[in-house]
Amino acid sequence: MIPRYTREEIGAVWTQQRRMEGWLKVELAATDAWAAIGSHVLRMTPENHDAAFAAVDVQRTLCLLTVQTIADAVETHCRGATEALVCGGGALNVALMRDLGEALQPRAIERHQNHRHDDDGQNRVREENRQVDRARPGRF
Repeated sequence: MIPRYTREEIGAVWTQQRRMEGWLKVELAATDAWAAIGSHVLRMTPENHDAAFAAVDVQRTLCLLTVQTIADAVETHCRGATEALVCGGGALNVALMRDLGEALQPRAIERHQNHRHDDDGQNRVREENRQVDRARPGRF
């Protein structure tokens, strides 16, 4: 906003402080919603939001949020899927894989690395996966 054209009342709405307060309200509402559905996320309150959380608690919360997000997406978009392949760094995360296995039951959870491929054939594998995905609606 251009200061000389901005009334004080309107300018106060767009301050950095106001932005941070708004984000805090959203984050608090999100943690309330997660707590309402029985999630084990950290419960932030206005009194403790500045407190230092243990790194393990933060990591666990992020892991559970990731699992819940994936489970929600699978339920919404891939309800008939019978298996899920996990790739990237998440496939190496023991806690994530365990929690995904529980959240996505009865679907089978496997690491992408467990499937046939070689170092020179990554593009071939990608194309094969696309063909499989088109041919088998129960797989995502």
